[in-house]
Amino acid sequence: MLTTFNLGSLMPKTLLKLFVLFVLVAVPAQLWATPQMVENIFHNWRFSGDNHRYMYASCISFSDPDLNPGRPGVLLSNGGIYPNRLDWGHTLPADLSVPPDVILRARLWIDGFLIDSDNNYVGIQGIWTWDPLNQWGYDNTTYDLTNVTVDGFWNSSPLLVSVLAGEQKLRIDQAYLMLDYTGSNVVPEPATLALFGLGLVGLGITRFKK
Repeated sequence: MLTTFNLGSLMPKTLLKLFVLFVLVAVPAQLWATPQMVENIFHNWRFSGDNHRYMYASCISFSDPDLNPGRPGVLLSNGGIYPNRLDWGHTLPADLSVPPDVILRARLWIDGFLIDSDNNYVGIQGIWTWDPLNQWGYDNTTYDLTNVTVDGFWNSSPLLVSVLAGEQKLRIDQAYLMLDYTGSNVVPEPATLALFGLGLVGLGITRFKK
């Protein structure tokens, strides 16, 4: 029995496979990467790093199912298959406006891993003069933003952060922006309300005695 093949019907499929193979080989792998970021907003949140309870916290967790499947974090590198930059944004409180509001305490904590040089760059709201990521201990870096005097720094949400890799491989797992601030729209803490109530009672007693 003689079997014949229709070359005309096979050509489109063959060409398609060759095209897909070419794209996979020719296009850098980082263009296929889709880093994922999950943000959670907390109020009256305690940070274990300094054991302080913050009024507001934006906590972001990173993952990359394409280039780091099944593991936490996004891998960065100044060469190879990994992207050399990671950008993200922290949602700021809707009622925050500086001035008239005042930042009492502000910290940005970046949880890194595999950091082994000081050649990495960090940008916050477009400012790139911050210290590089910490390469010692657990590779965690905390930036004190309390006394930032740049106009409009706190008035443009989200607060933009970038990490530019200057080494072969590092990983960014999490980032926390934590704030204490005062303003006309800030809801007083229960203790403050209690003291204010006692003041009203005292005022009533004083008036009654008169």
